[in-house]
Amino acid sequence: MIELSRLRGALASLAVIAFLSLPVSAQGFLCLEGGGDFAEGDWETGLVQWALDKAGPEPTVVVLSVGGSGGSIVTSFLNQGATTVLNLPVFGVEADNLAIFNTLTLADIVWIADESLPLQLGHWGGTLVELALEFFYSEGGVLGASGSGAQLLGGVAYDASNGDLDARDALVDAFDPRVAFTSPLLDVLPGILVDEKFTLLGRLGRLPVLVARAEQELQIDVLGIGVDRRTGLCIEPNMQAEVIGEGSVTLLHDLPESRIKLEPGVPPTVSDLRLLSMVEGYRVDLTTRAVLARAPSAVLQGPPISDPIFATLNVQGQSTESAKLGDVRTLFPLGSNSHFLGALQVVDGQNMLLRTIVSPHTWKFLPARESTVGGVQYALSQSPHFLAILLDEGVRVRTSEADTLLVLPVNGETPRSAVLIDTFGVTSTATSTYVAEPGTSVGPRQSAALEDARLHVLRPGDGFDSEVHTSLFPEDAWIGLGDGLGGSLGEPVLTGDGVIIDFNLIHASLTNAAPGSMAFLILGFGALGQSFKTGTLVPTPDSISMAVPTDPSGEIHLSALWPGDIPRGFELYAQFWIADSTAGVGWAASNGMLIQAP
Repeated sequence: MIELSRLRGALASLAVIAFLSLPVSAQGFLCLEGGGDFAEGDWETGLVQWALDKAGPEPTVVVLSVGGSGGSIVTSFLNQGATTVLNLPVFGVEADNLAIFNTLTLADIVWIADESLPLQLGHWGGTLVELALEFFYSEGGVLGASGSGAQLLGGVAYDASNGDLDARDALVDAFDPRVAFTSPLLDVLPGILVDEKFTLLGRLGRLPVLVARAEQELQIDVLGIGVDRRTGLCIEPNMQAEVIGEGSVTLLHDLPESRIKLEPGVPPTVSDLRLLSMVEGYRVDLTTRAVLARAPSAVLQGPPISDPIFATLNVQGQSTESAKLGDVRTLFPLGSNSHFLGALQVVDGQNMLLRTIVSPHTWKFLPARESTVGGVQYALSQSPHFLAILLDEGVRVRTSEADTLLVLPVNGETPRSAVLIDTFGVTSTATSTYVAEPGTSVGPRQSAALEDARLHVLRPGDGFDSEVHTSLFPEDAWIGLGDGLGGSLGEPVLTGDGVIIDFNLIHASLTNAAPGSMAFLILGFGALGQSFKTGTLVPTPDSISMAVPTDPSGEIHLSALWPGDIPRGFELYAQFWIADSTAGVGWAASNGMLIQAP
């Protein structure tokens, strides 16, 4: 008589052939855990119990790894009452072992341990292990993964085979050689990119850049999910998910008004992303990205009472004194562990930048990032509708009394982008209720929920208007209007650069004009559009400059400080007219230009 276990194994093996010929439809349960030691604290109790509840009575649990690193996960499942738990290291040729295929497909829960993503992909990709996991999930299994293992489940996987990209470096160049993507082991979360140990490593500065690069490279809509250590996002087959554990889960995605500017060797711009951070008790629909439920401790926020208000200041990213300029700031009495141990203090600043938080040196010290990056988010949860400015070496901002700021580089340092978190109009806030280290912690871990904030990664040259909560870009301020008149080298070209905010240095250039000729810059407060010298005079001639000679290349380059106290929406029209004896009427003209203040 054939043993029942052998019969089940034979049937599972036959299922390989059937499965290969059928489309896979996602039907199982998923849990993304951000990388935490299951043997420490009691944070994993709810996570493990969720998996056991979904699996049904007397489940078989398999903890899958390459190097056998899942011991603490095994212990947690046994402590929660599971009776059959197998620690299963699989590497090399064993990944195509039919017996291992059977073990995985017959399990009720499979949990992937926290190991290097390239390591797991290298050993399991294209093998029976990959096929078994797909079959297991399609049949309704509970599939969990910790740390880097969680990246295997996203539809977009960041490939760290060239080295792990640090958040500081992501803000320098989105085309760093370490930015690369690979096909995930399992495409059970299409269009989702998972990042782990999120706040611990300050990856709020990295994830928006990875999302933007992935969208640009793969031409798909990408949802970024950052999961904190000792925290899980547990997902039902209908793609509704809940947060369980001590920390936060952060969702980042673009909106119709989002702007992305990525160029090799230049700091990135990724503006107007929706930021949704959640703690335990929050539920979200990953398809619609709508919040379905909030933590019992969540506070629904009313409408904002005021916008951030700025003084005219130069705020340095490398100076600790910059933190004092804001309305409030955070103190770390227990050093780098202050956030984790609930010891952060939010105290008053000097109120030079009202309803604003400034964080210098945000990413400089790796061990402190959970407190610097997480501390800003905690302070925002205590001060809703505030603006946070996250800076580091190589970047500064200049604020003005017009309530605008301009991102600027620092001479002699590698330029990088600034990160802004704007919580104006935030819907709800909450904080974790978990005490991470009983006996050591001062209070609950200070992980925060921020519902419907906006995140902006702004490169030097970009700006932000805190009155209308909009990013400002140089290319939006200078609008070419055409109507040029050709000369000896063709049609002269007028271009401009620089955000139009108080006391910013702006630049205008004339090119393609006759060399060594005299040019006149005409400025007007309105558009005339009148025929003149067989061409079109675009501006009203309210101001005509003295003659300026073009250089031997037929160019003129001008720079000037935009004045202060210019009203919002101010418009200035500009056009060059150039004396050109070889032109048909003795004159050539550049295109007209509209210069707009925000």
